[in-house]
Amino acid sequence: WKNVTALTIAMMACVAALWAAATRQNAAYLFPVLSILGAVPYAGMGVGFLKMQVATSPSATRSMYFSVNSLFNGASAVLCSALIGVLEAYPPHALRCIFFVGLAGALAAAVMAARIPCREA
Repeated sequence: WKNVTALTIAMMACVAALWAAATRQNAAYLFPVLSILGAVPYAGMGVGFLKMQVATSPSATRSMYFSVNSLFNGASAVLCSALIGVLEAYPPHALRCIFFVGLAGALAAAVMAARIPCREA
């Protein structure tokens, strides 16, 4: 599951890089392709992250681990939404930088996911 999760995160990084390359001139054909390609890594990540959480969390405190993880996911979503709201006030190229931030974050997450030591479930 670790390799599949790392691969899907790397696929998400590629999609983020392509989104950063989107312009008004290529949006007509890039938007449908990236919308479809973007769904594939998110589906794989959902399954991979669930398997990762089950494989790495102690069974006695697993429900607490899932709760804390959900809390941090929600807080991260709020912070990222606020960052995008701030970037909307700037020129269009400033908003494009959010895809590069996502690219860097996805690549870092792929490397970290591949290095997680755990027992196979």
